[in-house]
Formats: sequence, structure tokens, C-alpha cells
Amino acid sequence: MAFKDPKRAECLELALYACPACGKLQTLKSAGEKLSCLSCGFSAEYGEAGSFRLKKAGSSTSPAMAGMPRHEDSLLFPSLRGWDQWQREHLKALIQVNADVSPDKPIFSEEGVQLLRGKRMDRMESLGRGRLSLNSKNISLKPNRGATVSIDLSEIDGPGILKWNFLEFYVGKAVYRARFDDRAASGYKYASAIEILTALRPAPR
Repeated sequence: MAFKDPKRAECLELALYACPACGKLQTLKSAGEKLSCLSCGFSAEYGEAGSFRLKKAGSSTSPAMAGMPRHEDSLLFPSLRGWDQWQREHLKALIQVNADVSPDKPIFSEEGVQLLRGKRMDRMESLGRGRLSLNSKNISLKPNRGATVSIDLSEIDGPGILKWNFLEFYVGKAVYRARFDDRAASGYKYASAIEILTALRPAPR
């Protein structure tokens, strides 16, 4: 199936969060048919067949992606899934280093996020709106007003996404939902990181 929409790359940040050139997270920005890195200048074109071709290699002299092509129009990834598979492995490697060296350092963070809590069939209450952050130990919301809400990752069950830019997870019987003001802000990257951190957590003895 061909994607002929001239704006077909727009909002790909909902699924893609890691630059294959410099390896930085949350630096990709979409426009038209292209996805570019605001940090290193890398850019790729999202083709009608769903593949990604390199447009600019960027300023990084040591690409995060092993064997990354350097010539314009070279095939970068055959599909969105291919890019996602690479970025998940990249994220896992970063998380492993982060957990040992600086567990309090944010992996992802976002301004303009509303955190809600409730039961599945009940109306949800707002816990505030502000900055959402995820590190190796917890996910927290620092609201514009009021006290910080912090949830230990060991208490979280079933992280997932809702309409791509909503993050939802359970703590006991309570469901939490992070709603992002930015329509291109990705709940998927948070769910991916929480899944990786959960898998890396030592099994209880």
C-alpha cells in the first residue's frame, strides 16, 4: 500500500523517539515527508512504500546505529517497525548505563502533561498538570501547583498507550492516565521504557 500523502511523516514522533545518527532521545521533529533531528541535523524521508531513506547524515561522527549509511537516498530502515526495533535496543542500552551511573537522571520528560487517576468505569480525577518525568526508579509529575506526585516503577502494572499520545498504567486497582497537550508527544516512548525497566529489574528472592 502506498502512502501518497505529502504530509505522511507528520507526527511520526508518536512512534519514533531516538535519532539513529547521534542517538539522542526526544530530538526528532517531523514535517511533510521528513523526520529530522534538532540536535545533529540528521534527516530521513518517509517514502510512499513505508521505508525511510537518508537525506542528511547529520553532524555526528560516530553514528549510534551500527553500519548506518552515510550517502543521500540510501535505505535507512525498510519500515517503521525496523526503526522501532533498533530504537528499543538503543533505549535498553542507554537505560542499563543510566540505571547504574545516574538512576535519578530523567530518561524522558515532558511539559504540559495532565495526570489523571481513577477506576476503569469511574470518572477520573486530575492530580495536576505540569512536567512529567521518568527515571530508572519512578515516574513523577511536578505540577504547576501543589506537591509532586511520584510513583515507584515497581508498583506499576500493564503500561500501555491510548491513542498514541496518552500513557496509561495501573497501580493496584487504580488506573493512571497521562494526557499530553502536545499532539505529537509520545506516550509510547514512556511505555517502552517502563517495559524495559521492568524486564531489567532483579527477580524477588
